[in-house]
Amino acid sequence: MRVYLQSHELGKAIAKGLLRLGQTQIQAANALKITQGQISHLIAGDFKTKNNLVLRVCEYVHIDSDEFRLAPPKVDDIDPQAIIALTRACGGQQRKTAAVIRVLLALESLAPAD
Repeated sequence: MRVYLQSHELGKAIAKGLLRLGQTQIQAANALKITQGQISHLIAGDFKTKNNLVLRVCEYVHIDSDEFRLAPPKVDDIDPQAIIALTRACGGQQRKTAAVIRVLLALESLAPAD
């Protein structure tokens, strides 16, 4: 199941966690057997979903990545133009269109993680 995260906030928390531990990115990378660049990308928020790298680094700095879950978008938050286009494709019935969007959002959450 793909879990989207608040990547920039989690990246800041990872940076603070390294500081709290007195670890540089290079020291943490060596301990985790990954590259410093991978840690740098996480700190910069250059990711979207929870994955093995995120989990390993979060565990290293004692952070629960689930605290940074991104709430799924509500149907009302979706671009109105996209809803109009889908409504036309669904025969003009907005209630059915909203149901299709909810189903698609639910299916997205079941997609395998990157």
